Amino acid sequence: MLHARWIWGSHPAYENLVAKVSEGYSPEQLENYTEAMAIAKVIYQAATEGKDQLRYVAGEDAIELYKERTEQGAEQHYQRIKSMLN
Repeated sequence: MLHARWIWGSHPAYENLVAKVSEGYSPEQLENYTEAMAIAKVIYQAATEGKDQLRYVAGEDAIELYKERTEQGAEQHYQRIKSMLN
């Protein structure tokens, strides 16, 4: 199982935020996150293909979050996440 401390680092300034964000994720969800190599491939593609494209969404988990954001609108999505962290 991936641990939030491993993912985000261990700087004390982020401990409360990491703990709050981690509350919403089960070990099963963490196991299904996109692997680092898959993200690296998308970053490489973005850097080398020469497209006039601003956003590249990498991984099924990110695709789902981006879909939510586009359906809700950026401001409502931001407010929802903000309320979850308070």
